Amino acid sequence: MRHLTFILSSILLSTFVSLFSYDASAATRNVCFRLRIEDDRFACATTSDTGNRRGCNPGGHSDFVGARFELWDKDSGSGDEFIGLYRISGTGTRCAVFEWENASYSKGETNPDVYVKMRSYIGRTSGGPYVQAVDFDGDKYPSTTWRNGTSSDDDAYVSRNCKSGETCNIGTIYPTDDSASDRGQYVQMLDSAQHVLQIYGSDMDSGTIDAWYPGTDQLPSCPTGTAFSRSDFCLPSSLGSDGDRVTHEMGHILQMQMFNQDVLRDALIGGQWQWDTTESESAATTEGWASYVGTVAWYNPQASGVDPRFSGWDVEEVDTLTTQCTGNRTFPGQGAKAFWDYDDDNNEDGAVSTSQWDDRNDKPTTWMARQWDEFSNGTGNRDDFESGMDGVNLRDYLHYSCNGCSASTETLIEHNCMQGQSND
Repeated sequence: MRHLTFILSSILLSTFVSLFSYDASAATRNVCFRLRIEDDRFACATTSDTGNRRGCNPGGHSDFVGARFELWDKDSGSGDEFIGLYRISGTGTRCAVFEWENASYSKGETNPDVYVKMRSYIGRTSGGPYVQAVDFDGDKYPSTTWRNGTSSDDDAYVSRNCKSGETCNIGTIYPTDDSASDRGQYVQMLDSAQHVLQIYGSDMDSGTIDAWYPGTDQLPSCPTGTAFSRSDFCLPSSLGSDGDRVTHEMGHILQMQMFNQDVLRDALIGGQWQWDTTESESAATTEGWASYVGTVAWYNPQASGVDPRFSGWDVEEVDTLTTQCTGNRTFPGQGAKAFWDYDDDNNEDGAVSTSQWDDRNDKPTTWMARQWDEFSNGTGNRDDFESGMDGVNLRDYLHYSCNGCSASTETLIEHNCMQGQSND
């Protein structure tokens, strides 16, 4: 490991969220550090993009927000003591406060020598659910520890003799300096997934989602990325740094959890979809939804001047993918744009040559996901597993979100030329 940057005392220090309680009246310790990742992601909003939600920083470093970590007291031999489990609740340098003198783990030691272990899972800044990185055997990756320092300094990342009343600085630490390694890839994957948890986590299942990386060894159905249950998705080797691919698969998981099922009625025609390929109405809707989630994970639809992109495609562009209105109903990209228009604050005029259907709605992002929960269980029309190639489509979603509302119909269906989709 490399990179140790000590923090100047003039920097404003923020407090970690502890997952354990302590007695504030006792003598406590205050340990501060900054956890960052080597960021080599692509297909994601960057920190310079208007309306970005904690954008990525290709070629630089990003704070590992939502990560879970442990504090330990380093002792000789194998007698280290576990102090507590915490989560990183924001950007910048963070500080963890814990009791020492009256705690059982102090074992009479005057002052602790504190180091960090990072677990291989991540969550919202305010709690679960979590996304956990697992290898191709399904085993979770081991914690990353800074106990042993560097070859020249065993205590390079240890705050030695941490005293009460002092700020004990560890500095800035990095899980790895190799963004292409498995560890480098899965920490980028976890950070991208955290963007979805941060928005939708309060409506998602409270358990753990397993993110398989790399997934192709034992999962032959994962050539480009797959969500294969409501609590599992996989990415093949080298694609952990594809920001949109991660958030897209999380969009599938979100819909499955809303449907309370481990599969979706997707019905891809060619096996692998593209933004502008002809698919079934079901696939145009399902892949469109996941791409919309993949977009709002990085871009705030309520931000003025936001220019959202998904894998290079302009999601805000008012022109439909084909000027012949009826031809758009089977494009996943048009489905994604329809969901974005239903959500975003930019209510633009229509641009289809044969109409002037406007984008007149502005729905809350989390509300958009909750409408999937309104679907009835079953295989009939407008059920969550409707049979047939065209299965669940945008008209079914409209029925549950605002049946009979003219503004909703205009924005979600007509403005995006999806009225050719079946109403049965």
